[in-house]
Amino acid sequence: MADSLLIVVNYNQDEEIRGVCADLRGVPGDIDVLVVDDGSTDGSAEVAAAAGLALVRHDRNRGVGAAIRTGLQHAVAEGYVYAVIMASNGKMKVRDLATVLAPLREHRAAFVQGSRYLGHKPGLTSFRAWAIPVFTAVVSLFLR
Repeated sequence: MADSLLIVVNYNQDEEIRGVCADLRGVPGDIDVLVVDDGSTDGSAEVAAAAGLALVRHDRNRGVGAAIRTGLQHAVAEGYVYAVIMASNGKMKVRDLATVLAPLREHRAAFVQGSRYLGHKPGLTSFRAWAIPVFTAVVSLFLR
């Protein structure tokens, strides 16, 4: 068993999850993948299953928080050391997993939050451009 679990949270992302499934072929062998489908009605869960990915399904839509909890509970129950959470919308790239996991595996951090913006804010409203760094600072303060 790998030491890390990539939890892919999915809800009605039929088109997007196809590309994500293709990208997941590039996941290193030390990372397992679990798709948590949150009651999709569009066939996206079947796309993940057809791609051979491990799949847990909610019987109805419970919300992204419940899907994340389901994935984390699975990670704990199965004894994974690390868990990475990503959405099935394709905005996080599989190629970035090693970068996200490195500070954890090297014991330089207990929590890592990635950013798809990496210093630039394409198309953000002025409120979001202000709120994202403030939220990040507050979370960093509380989580040290």
